Amino acid sequence: MAMKMRLGVIPAGTGNGMAKSVLHYGNESYNVENATFAIIRGNTHSLDVATVVQGQNVHHSVLSLAWGIVADVDIESERFRGLGELRNDIYSLIRITRLRKYRGTLAYVPAPGYEGSLDHISREDSDLLSSSIPDMNIEKGQQWGGYSGSMSVPEKSEWRIMNGNFILVWLMNVPWATQTVLAAPKAELSDGFLDLLIIKECSRRELLKSFLKLSDGTHVKSKIMDYLKVRAVCLAPGGQVNGGVEGGYISLDGEVLARGAGAYGDGSKDPMCYGSSIYITVEKGLATVFCA
Repeated sequence: MAMKMRLGVIPAGTGNGMAKSVLHYGNESYNVENATFAIIRGNTHSLDVATVVQGQNVHHSVLSLAWGIVADVDIESERFRGLGELRNDIYSLIRITRLRKYRGTLAYVPAPGYEGSLDHISREDSDLLSSSIPDMNIEKGQQWGGYSGSMSVPEKSEWRIMNGNFILVWLMNVPWATQTVLAAPKAELSDGFLDLLIIKECSRRELLKSFLKLSDGTHVKSKIMDYLKVRAVCLAPGGQVNGGVEGGYISLDGEVLARGAGAYGDGSKDPMCYGSSIYITVEKGLATVFCA
């Protein structure tokens, strides 16, 4: 049995979504003092942990994975870090004005109650998914950063698949992405699922209206947003639509996991360029977090 990681979270960054989520769960106000006292009191709660596999590279996540506008804002706004969280607001306006769309394929296994979100995959899509499955096969008992476990691959009949252009693909493990962004209002600390948000096609006006509702979570009711719970996700990111370079980023807990060619330099020698499809699953309650 895997040993649970014990995490104490004190807000010290720009977004602080994990600290906000933990304090929100305990009905405590968001501040450093309450986060500190939560650790001192020693009360704990289970926390899901996502495992992200790309080829032979394995990473773990407790917050989020993003591709599209959220990742672009998160990574590219670093130049404005001195502005604090305001940097996200300013750069979101820039990216909405200069909106990018990316080609790609997204497959996911819906959680119980969300099976009707899309039809079962077609034969053609099944063949496409099969081409990615070898990248997902991790032998049982392989060591992942200090614990043993198995990365199970759901049956092909369980998958749903979407192809085409995407503005946003956003996976959340907890409700709050930052201290002011309630990205996934239905997310729980330990429900064994990830919350998936998808935007494919919309106008800049519709996107702006949706983003203005991020603070209270009502953006998920927008007609441009698909919002559901999932057990697993497979993402094959592609290049920018009508762009001179592939571009784009995949961010994991606020850090660059992979990026399209041209996002950094000319991309010819970038070791972080898109490679194998990215497979994400979640293990219920793998970690333990100090909670108010």
